[in-house]
Amino acid sequence: MQRSNEHYPAGESNQDQLEVERFIKSINQYLITRKLSQRKGCEGLEITIGTMTKYLRGEVNPFDVKTRITRNLARELGMTPDALYAYYETGEYKDSVTIQDVESWIKSTSTTDDLPRILNALSLSQTQGQSKIKEVKVEVTKPKKPSKSEVERFGHLMSQHFKAVAKAEVLSTKEAWQLFLDQDYAKGMSKEDLEIALDVLRGELTLTIDFPLKFGATYGRCPITTCLKTMSSLEIGQELKELTTKIERYCCYKLTGKLPEEVTT
Repeated sequence: MQRSNEHYPAGESNQDQLEVERFIKSINQYLITRKLSQRKGCEGLEITIGTMTKYLRGEVNPFDVKTRITRNLARELGMTPDALYAYYETGEYKDSVTIQDVESWIKSTSTTDDLPRILNALSLSQTQGQSKIKEVKVEVTKPKKPSKSEVERFGHLMSQHFKAVAKAEVLSTKEAWQLFLDQDYAKGMSKEDLEIALDVLRGELTLTIDFPLKFGATYGRCPITTCLKTMSSLEIGQELKELTTKIERYCCYKLTGKLPEEVTT
């Protein structure tokens, strides 16, 4: 884009003065946003400090500047040369960028250094597009309420694992319980909830869904299984893992209306 052929004598045209002022603003914007001194800014525009001084003094109309320099300034400002010329003439940047603008910028202004950023932007755009497609296609399924027998089995398996830890570590039940209490998550539990946990681990309390819901509302997850995971290197059994996931997903959805992964993101 070039200015019309009409000539504006220096000092006699308001339009000419406006164009010069906008040119100065563009250069200052480049220097400020990039946090550059005038001398360092010259490197990006490929000009001398003397030329930069003339520009900032308002001695040069932007339409008299070499195309190469305008391209460099447009690149540093993140726009096309046409958009920059439009700003000089109207004082406004284009509201939108067309595919033709992008193509023009790539051909006339971008360098090989810009290629990684262009490819990264394309990759990000494709990823966002795919995410939107997935969001449309995937519907959140309300977790099914665990059965009474599943919750009871959950408590039984926790008790079994607790006893297995005591055996593997050669600990008495009292010592194993102290090890449980030493876990970071246990330190945040109330005395009442610790008594419930102890009864469960001893196998003296039959779990109902009310207990996981209470723990979920208070601690965000089941503190018993969380401590069991950290108190020993003994791996949690697959059945206990699956029941923990199922019960925690149900409790989280019941309490918040969201699944655990949605709550943490």
